[in-house]
Amino acid sequence: MDSQLIRYARDFAQSQLSPEAARAWMRTMQAAEHADGAVRTLDRPRGEMIVAAAWLHAIGESPAYQSTGFAPVDGAVRLLADGWPAPVVQLVAHQGQARLLAPAYDAVGQLALFERIQGWPSDILDYAVVMGLAEGADPDPETCLRQAAKELPVTLRISARDRTERERRLRRAVDRVNAALIVARQPTPQGA
Repeated sequence: MDSQLIRYARDFAQSQLSPEAARAWMRTMQAAEHADGAVRTLDRPRGEMIVAAAWLHAIGESPAYQSTGFAPVDGAVRLLADGWPAPVVQLVAHQGQARLLAPAYDAVGQLALFERIQGWPSDILDYAVVMGLAEGADPDPETCLRQAAKELPVTLRISARDRTERERRLRRAVDRVNAALIVARQPTPQGA
């Protein structure tokens, strides 16, 4: 998928995430690739917004934008200030089940300023970000989910309940999108 919004998102992310955040830039490229593939294959609404959000999802990791220390909120605040479309900002703010992590960062109030988009757009972005954690051309969803669980700092004061719920919700999003992709990629029987 290609559009002016997506090109601008890619260029902006690249200018902000490299070279200071080279790891975030590599994962961003992988997440955007997974989002683009899922959007093209599944033909879901808001595809352009989902792919743009995948390009921009790590913008809050840039040292220039860190104010709360909670990357989804820091990124969303910056994107909002820069005039990005509301759905892109909202997807970035709530990525990765952010509402379950926000209490540990004292960012519940800031996150509440951004409406939460649910359903396919959120699931596809979470799928793309999780799958973008792995290296290689054909990552295994289970390996990526384990990596997502390891990404949380051990010193982060998140309740066991919220940690477990986040992992469950990420798994559900990844499984839902992955299952839909498998079905969509099945060959259509002749004459059907």
